[in-house]
Amino acid sequence: MLQLDLLAGAAVDLDNRAAFERCHLDATSWIDLCPGWLRGADQLYAELVVALPWRQYQRPMWGALVVLITNVVTIIAASALTLIVEQRRRRR
Repeated sequence: MLQLDLLAGAAVDLDNRAAFERCHLDATSWIDLCPGWLRGADQLYAELVVALPWRQYQRPMWGALVVLITNVVTIIAASALTLIVEQRRRRR
């Protein structure tokens, strides 16, 4: 089941005014959060699902070859953006 953004429906856009928050996990580690930096995430996700070459992998575990339950794609950020731009250009 896919849970979409409660405020879905916005066009894909970046908010360069969104502020980062650093949350320290311990003395040597942290995560940086930036709420609201991407609008239209659901639309972007839908486009990435169609545009990128998703694969399911198998891994040897417990003496057998096990199919992983997740789909994986390896991308370079610029290539994903290029794919989306090209797809939108073709739709026009």
